[in-house]
This record gives sequence, structure tokens and C-alpha cells, in this order.
Amino acid sequence: MSKYVLNKRKQDSESGNNFEVHNEETCQRLPDYENRINLDNHYDCHSAVAKAKEKYPKNAKDIDGCYWCSSDCHIE
Repeated sequence: MSKYVLNKRKQDSESGNNFEVHNEETCQRLPDYENRINLDNHYDCHSAVAKAKEKYPKNAKDIDGCYWCSSDCHIE
């Protein structure tokens, strides 16, 4: 299991403005500490993204995985 965090700030990227879920233990592109929301430990990014969407349903359509550390959950 790995610890995941949600970035409080939307990422400005070609794929859209999304709140990205990061694997805190492996990602080299983590948000600043003050912009991290703890999502606890998960076996994979799918579970972490689901938890983020559950916690923040108003932003669910804008939550996805980080391209670098949670690519299976990244929306192109």
C-alpha cells in the first residue's frame, strides 16, 4: 500500500484543469505540502481517485491521477 494525496490546486495542462491524485511515496512532482490533502493508504491509484471523488463530489469530474505517478488513472 502507498500513501496518496490530492492536490488542492488545479493543474493547468493540455488535458484540462484537474485536481491530481499523487502517490506520495513515488512521485517526483508532488504538490507543495500546503496544497496536499491526505487520502490515506491505497493499493492503487484507482482506489485513491475514488476516495477523492467521494470526499469532494462537487469536483469529482475534475479529479484524476497524476501523469507521472498514477498514469493508470490519468485522463488524457
